[in-house]
Amino acid sequence: MADPQVSASVFSQINKSVFNTGVGEVKKIVDPYIGGYSFIKFYVSDEFNRTIDLIGLDAEFLESLERTFKEVSGMPDIELGTTSISGGFTQNEHLYPSEISKNMTEVNLKFQELSGSPYTKEFEKWVRAIRNPETGLSVLPNRGMKHYTVSMLYMATSASIGSYDEGVRKQSLEFASLLTCMFPKKISYSKYDFSSGDHSTQEIEQSFACNFHTGEKIRTIAKEYLGSVEFYNKIQIASNNIYDFMGGGDSDTTLKNATLDIYEKTANVVYASTDTLPANIKEAGVTDAIYEPLDLTDYSKPAT
Repeated sequence: MADPQVSASVFSQINKSVFNTGVGEVKKIVDPYIGGYSFIKFYVSDEFNRTIDLIGLDAEFLESLERTFKEVSGMPDIELGTTSISGGFTQNEHLYPSEISKNMTEVNLKFQELSGSPYTKEFEKWVRAIRNPETGLSVLPNRGMKHYTVSMLYMATSASIGSYDEGVRKQSLEFASLLTCMFPKKISYSKYDFSSGDHSTQEIEQSFACNFHTGEKIRTIAKEYLGSVEFYNKIQIASNNIYDFMGGGDSDTTLKNATLDIYEKTANVVYASTDTLPANIKEAGVTDAIYEPLDLTDYSKPAT
């Protein structure tokens, strides 16, 4: 279903302002698509949480990936296949749609490795749990991929994702996809190669096997996440902690300031928890609400 705001406010205005590819007054109505603003969100099953405990994976590892990834590549183009018939004296061909294919089984994420190699060590635990490179055996239950796979919501947005207004953040979504049955395919050791005089920083480019899904339902899920206080607080903490730490502050203070910022700027606010509220807002009687994350524990069925 088309976005009614786009249909009503953008295309009708463009049709009044543009002829034969001219720019006209369109620049007053809508910006061109500018890339470079993307976010990811991981979802895990209860079985994977048990795997985290079993193999000693750091409980905050996936959230750290959400906050620090530098690149996502491998998004596919969906292509409609055709078949043809021909006839007549000229044997001219006429094309008809036959099948459609999205052809995505792998995505690549890039991260900056840090001193102590924390990312490499966590990916090593994950991959070795699936198959030990020395024995070829697995330490995980042989009862489905949910024991070692995650789902990842990928969102590309416009720069207005930084808005304090929930509705603006939702409208900033440009593209959303859900990658399911996702697991890492390699342990990257090549960055430890040595060359005399080379002191460059090192990145991890991790390839993941996955299944690709997109559609209106997934866009709705993405908009709800982008509009949530959970997401906004992440942005505020990241953007403010440089100055807070310079002044001797801490992340808890930053979180309260971020939540207060939302409260002052919009009337329709839902808080993740009253624990994040300053005392003066608690006293004003703001209702406690719990943000419920998306439940994607059923890996046997593709998203629709």
